[in-house]
Amino acid sequence: VDVKMPGMSGPEFYEALASKFPGMTSRVVFVTGDTVSQRTSDFLDWARRPVIEKPFDVAALEALVAEQLARPSRAKTQITAQVESIADPTSGSSPSTGDSRNGR
Repeated sequence: VDVKMPGMSGPEFYEALASKFPGMTSRVVFVTGDTVSQRTSDFLDWARRPVIEKPFDVAALEALVAEQLARPSRAKTQITAQVESIADPTSGSSPSTGDSRNGR
């Protein structure tokens, strides 16, 4: 995500993503040519996401994106935990038997 984009800035995009899909923020990589602005620096420090400075080497960008994609996202980890709890017979409910509270 470019920090400076027309219509919606990188920080605005990140905040919208965090509010709608918080588990996906761990996949964000920022690109910027603005390394001297205090506002940009403060945001990047706060977001704690990888940053590639412009101009950048395409191979370096590809490597960073590949690294981020290889890491499990928080969303995937949360979904996996939910699926495992549903599949666990000791959890008290089973998708095949329906709602265990009323015996159906």
